[in-house]
Amino acid sequence: MLSPLFWWINSLLFAQSSSIDSIFEDEASSEGTDIPQIFFLFMIKDHVPLIDYWVDFFATAGDSRKYKILVHCTEQRCVVPTGWRQVATVPSEWCKNLIGPMSRILSESMSISFSQNDHFVYISDSTLPVKSFDKIYNDLILKKKSNFCIIRPNAWAKSRIKKSMSYEKAGIKKYVASQNTWLDFEDVDNPSQYVAVKHSQWISITKAHAVRLYTGWKLYRELIESKNNSIKDIKDRPLWHPIPKLCLDEYWTFMMIFGLVPIQNARMQIPDLGGRNVIDIQESMWKDLGEGGINDVGVEEQETGTFGRCITFVMWERPIHPDAVTLASYSQTKFGKTPTHYGYPLQLNGISPSALTWLESSDYLFIRKVNSELTSSITQCGTTRARPMWQHIIYRVPHTAIVCTEKDYDFVPPSNVDEISMEMAYTATLHYATFLLLSLLVILFRRLYIKRRNEKSKRQSPTVAPALILPGAWEDNP
Repeated sequence: MLSPLFWWINSLLFAQSSSIDSIFEDEASSEGTDIPQIFFLFMIKDHVPLIDYWVDFFATAGDSRKYKILVHCTEQRCVVPTGWRQVATVPSEWCKNLIGPMSRILSESMSISFSQNDHFVYISDSTLPVKSFDKIYNDLILKKKSNFCIIRPNAWAKSRIKKSMSYEKAGIKKYVASQNTWLDFEDVDNPSQYVAVKHSQWISITKAHAVRLYTGWKLYRELIESKNNSIKDIKDRPLWHPIPKLCLDEYWTFMMIFGLVPIQNARMQIPDLGGRNVIDIQESMWKDLGEGGINDVGVEEQETGTFGRCITFVMWERPIHPDAVTLASYSQTKFGKTPTHYGYPLQLNGISPSALTWLESSDYLFIRKVNSELTSSITQCGTTRARPMWQHIIYRVPHTAIVCTEKDYDFVPPSNVDEISMEMAYTATLHYATFLLLSLLVILFRRLYIKRRNEKSKRQSPTVAPALILPGAWEDNP
């Protein structure tokens, strides 16, 4: 009698959780189809701080066959939402071996990619989309371009690869200006006469370029192993690096997909590159390179003359880029420093509707370094959290359809005291509440049962005539 009641109450209590799980359908549903997909490759530490925004974003996709979500965590104990595919952790360290995790998550995504028009986007844990899913999907899938945010040429790095670590063995190509194409290196080529193109780590690439990048990574591993070095040695002693003192992830992807650029006057045109794909290079840019083979150019100056297409917005301490100046001009948009060393972007702490509207109409698809406690300049749904505003402006959700209450997602922030998940705690709380409710119902039913039994007993008992009491019967005899 109680068992059906228990499951009925339990199903009502878990209705909200199951509706969230339905957003992420089984990834196998898209296998064997020709529907182009966007692979969102999340590079995180141990959880996704902005998970509620991302759940809202993927909920607008309509068709779950249009995307897949993969996650690489730097920490072994990592919390990944239901339906997100976690790849094996590759040991890494900032600016030393980020290409290992990037290659791992790419190779995993390649194994479940079935369309030649698929697209791959690297996402950091502090990134949010500034377009709806449909806009981002149409932009990346239909344009069929790889998007690199290329730093101005005078910040590129002079190659110092050892001759023994030959370019041809690793599949690295060189740009030949006279033919406007990329060709294989030859033994007569001097490695010191080429520079590596510097770009942001947060890129998006086509399927064709993903295949080339994946192939290059395998050749790179074989090259390292042929020198009797394990892949783990790269973290502490990189053997093959354009500039050993710099971050390889800022050169690697372009170098493996396209190649290196000769130190000479030339106009380089890259048809497969999104955005500004014609780059004028001059030999004088690298005439007096400083220590490490690069010019001493600040990060803000590097961002002012970018080539290619920057799909992820970022704000530096001294906004010089016109777009950065524009966003910083909105008085109610707040940026702050992160508690890290110099060279990191500023953190977005607050934003106004007008600033968010500008971002939505810009050429950017994402914004990076967003505070997980991001606030809005307006109060909506009784809160200053930016999520309701994000739903309305970015995801185009009508005000009447915005869910104002906090949802429970399959997301667990790490705890230093106890690693028990919020999902388990939430489930335990619901079951305890269910137990209390059932206990109260049992007590109530028991009392009703006893009351009805007593009433029925009284109605069925025989009627006894009252005894005749004479006057004075209660008086004492004299």
